[in-house]
Amino acid sequence: MTAAGARHRPGALLAGLFLLFVVISAVTPGLFTVYDPYATAPAEKLHAPTATHVFGTDELGRDQFTRVLYGSSHTIGITAAAVGLALAAGLVVGLLAGMTGGWPDVVVMRAVDVLVSLPRLLFALLIVTAFGFGAVSATVAVAAGIFPGLARVARAEVLKVRTLPYVEAARAGGASWLRSAVRHVLPRSWAPVLVLALLDAGTAILVVSTLSFLGLGPPPPAAEWGSLISQGRDYLVTAPWLTLLPGIFVGLVLLSLDRLARSIGRGMR
Repeated sequence: MTAAGARHRPGALLAGLFLLFVVISAVTPGLFTVYDPYATAPAEKLHAPTATHVFGTDELGRDQFTRVLYGSSHTIGITAAAVGLALAAGLVVGLLAGMTGGWPDVVVMRAVDVLVSLPRLLFALLIVTAFGFGAVSATVAVAAGIFPGLARVARAEVLKVRTLPYVEAARAGGASWLRSAVRHVLPRSWAPVLVLALLDAGTAILVVSTLSFLGLGPPPPAAEWGSLISQGRDYLVTAPWLTLLPGIFVGLVLLSLDRLARSIGRGMR
């Protein structure tokens, strides 16, 4: 985004800066906090938010903001891997289906339609329940839920681009099917798929957090956004910040992803 664009879209700029903070905290959470996410301090348990502990402390006296930052490593890591996997698979499947046409296109897209009809969370629960929780199974479960939508958009873009004059001229000039697909069609087809992938990143975060909320995430004392919200349910009356503040943090991440994706989408038109 250019400086002029940033001035006209301050919301997108703020969203981008906040997401940058989240990504950096996922990679190096210790950069923004001096506390140990696992060190207990019983004398400071269930303290309300203060300048020292901006998200308060939990039932064991651990700094809640620190645990949110360290929890981002798990959530953002799996989300990034899942979205990357789904984006690559969606582009490949959409490109092959759109360029091939005929019965291969029909068969592939009918299979994709079946996957689209499955609720994403239920699909993820089935995969994680069948193979057990782990970074790999969680990544595959989340990616499988968002891949079909990306494949459909990729195919739709390929169908539009492949009929453009310069693509047909390349084919008439002797360009192979593969060369035409990779060099001429794919570069003009991937941008809308990327925007959808950014939007789906929010869904991926929700699915990963929900799995942890339901007890299908990393075991305690590991910190993860969904498990932090779940653990705070027992203290909703006496310490509501344990659930409320991590929930607001996750909500801001989702809103920022949506705002940034829509801004990028408008810029590509």
